[in-house]
Amino acid sequence: MTDHPTEPTTTDPEAEAVHWTTPPTDGGERLDGRSAALVSADRVLTGRRGQVEGSLETIGIRPSSPSEAEVVQARTAGQGGAVLLRGRDIVAVGTTADLEGRLAELLPDVDPNDVVRVDLPGTTLMPGLIETHDHLPTSGTDVEYPDYGPHEVARLTLNAVRAARELLSEGVTSVQSLGARHYVDVALRDAVDVGDLRGPRIIASGPQITTTGGHAHHAGGAADSLDEIRHQVRHHHLMGADTIKVMATGGFMTDGSAPWFAQFTTEEL
Repeated sequence: MTDHPTEPTTTDPEAEAVHWTTPPTDGGERLDGRSAALVSADRVLTGRRGQVEGSLETIGIRPSSPSEAEVVQARTAGQGGAVLLRGRDIVAVGTTADLEGRLAELLPDVDPNDVVRVDLPGTTLMPGLIETHDHLPTSGTDVEYPDYGPHEVARLTLNAVRAARELLSEGVTSVQSLGARHYVDVALRDAVDVGDLRGPRIIASGPQITTTGGHAHHAGGAADSLDEIRHQVRHHHLMGADTIKVMATGGFMTDGSAPWFAQFTTEEL
C-alpha cells in the first residue's frame, strides 16, 4: 500500500501513533490478501436487516462532505464503520473505535501496530454485489458472437479479463458466467483464484449446451441426442466447469431461433 502526500495530519500524539492510509480512487492498489487490515469508512452496511423494513443495518456515521479537519477528528474519535480483515476473511464488523479497542482480542497473534489501516472518507462499505448472468468473453462488445478469425481465443480471453476487472471495480465480487467459448471463463476463474489476475469470484459454465444450429450454437456446445448431451456434460466436467448452461429454447440473439420454440425434449433436459 503506497502512502499519499495529501494524507491529513494531526498534532494528537495518540492519533500519530497509528498511521492511516487513504488509497486513490482508481482502484490501482489493493491489500496483499495475507495481511491483517482495518478498513474504515463513513458507514458500513452489514447485509443484516435494519430497523426499517427493507433496509440494511448501518454501522457508523460521519459528517457528510467532511473537511480534512473533520476527517482527522472523526478518525481520532473512532467514528465511522469498519471491517477487520485477516487475509481474505472478514474477522469482525463494527465501529472503528470498537474494533481498534479489540484488536488484541480479535487477532491475538498479530501485533496491533502491524495491522494495516485503510481509511475511505466519504464512502460506504457494503457487501459485494453478485452478478448472476454474464458472458465475460463478449461482455461490452457490439455483438453477442463477434468473429475474431484466427485470433478468436486470444481476443475472447482479453475481453473476459477486461470485463472481470470492470465488474470488480463496480463492486461485483461474484459473477456467474453462463456461456463462454473455449472455456475462457474456466481459465479466467483459475487465474483469479490463484492471484494471477484481478477479478471477482467466477462460477464458470463454459460453452452453452444447445442444438445444431440452435440458440448460441456459435459457442460450440451442440448436442442432438441423449448420448451427445451426456458427452457434453461429461466433457464440461472434465474441463472444469462449475455449472451447466442449457439453451432449453431458442433465443433472440441467433438467426433462425426463437424463444418460444423448445430445443430439447423433457427427457433430454
